[in-house]
Amino acid sequence: MTKASVGYVVQRAGGTLPIYEKFMLGGFDSVRGYEWGDISPVDPATGGVIGGDKMWLWNLEYRYPFLQKEGVWGLVFFDTGNAFKRDDSWKTGARRSVGFGIRWRSPMGPIVLEYGIKLGKRPGESSGGLEFNMGQSF
Repeated sequence: MTKASVGYVVQRAGGTLPIYEKFMLGGFDSVRGYEWGDISPVDPATGGVIGGDKMWLWNLEYRYPFLQKEGVWGLVFFDTGNAFKRDDSWKTGARRSVGFGIRWRSPMGPIVLEYGIKLGKRPGESSGGLEFNMGQSF
């Protein structure tokens, strides 16, 4: 399976664009292995996350039946993407991860457990992270 997303947001004339309307990537259904909001432009003065005005994201996933009768599937994935300030190049520093996981189509709905490993991790970052979710993805 594959999924691609591109986004661009512009503030209204005379208004401001709040951070919650900007792009921040990371976490389940984004670039797995990163926490939500880890992939975002930062304020150079404070180091705080400011959100991006544009973003792109691409997920590639291969699923295979593990216990097909019981509804259990294994998977491996590759995710890449980034969020940018308006003046940044779309090619600036893509963040990437690979990983594996298991999905179970339980009577309560899909249950997902995945582990993402950061590729090209930066100093001070963790090497990846575990994701748990209930519900449909992709």
